[in-house]
Parts: sequence; C-alpha cells; structure tokens
Amino acid sequence: MVLTRTGSVGPDRLAVLKAEVSMHMRPSSGLLESRHEPRQLVSLQGRKNLPLSELRGRKVLAVSAIGNPKAFENTLTELGARLIATMRLADHTGRADQVREWIRRNRRQAEWILMTEKDAMRWGTDGGLPVPAFALRMEMVFSDGEDHWRKLISLIKRLVQAR
Repeated sequence: MVLTRTGSVGPDRLAVLKAEVSMHMRPSSGLLESRHEPRQLVSLQGRKNLPLSELRGRKVLAVSAIGNPKAFENTLTELGARLIATMRLADHTGRADQVREWIRRNRRQAEWILMTEKDAMRWGTDGGLPVPAFALRMEMVFSDGEDHWRKLISLIKRLVQAR
C-alpha cells in the first residue's frame, strides 16, 4: 500500500492515517509513504526547460484537470508564482479548444501558462498557446518504506526471469 502526498499533512494526521490503513492490511504487507516534489518547468513550445526558481514573481494562468487542482495551485504559489487566474476542470476532462479559449480570454495580465504534465500532453503540445507555456514536472519520492518497495521490485524481476 502506498500513501501519497504525505508531505501535505502534519505528522499527527499522518500517524492517524497510517493506523487506519494498517487495520485493513495483512501484517506482512508494507506501507509506503511518498510525497510529490516539483523538479523543473518543461517548455511546451520547444524552448529551453527552466529551473523552478524562474517561477518566482511570475504572473501565471494555472490550468488543470486533475483530482486535486488545489494541490497543483498551492505548489505553484509555494514556488513563488502569482496566480492571475485558474481554470479547474474535472479530472481527465476538457477539450483543447475550450482550454485555449479560456487562455485567450484571460491572458492579458499573465506572463506564462502553467499546467500539469498530464494536462500538457492533451492541451499544450501543438504550439497553439499564445504566451510562454510550461508543464510543472513533478517526481514521486519515497519518504518511508523504500526498502519494502525495492524488495517487491526484486521479487517481480525474479518471477519474470523464471518464466
């Protein structure tokens, strides 16, 4: 079992979550904890990828169709971005023309467009965006239980090789 985004809850709440989840697990099962860490800004227009520090003070439009858009927006704010406007669509929804129209209507005060990598694959890959656009590259990092994860991977490798 993997608990994700554990960095976004306090230690007391995390302890309660772990206890609740553990009650429904086999004793031999491992409980892994992970958090999502921002890594870089990936250009959607063939420009150079940028370090996260470039976000500081930038006026941005944030566009997302994910389960927790507030977490994405909070990450941008924590990195120093100034959110001018946000477009939140239901997870896995939204058409490229709908997104582009919203951007067109709201771009006047924005310097950049930011979206998740998942959303960028659907909306930002053909170069039709009117201002510099970037995807926020995130990485899942284990904060606890990585040794259990490595054991599982080794077991899977052995099973595959035995075939």
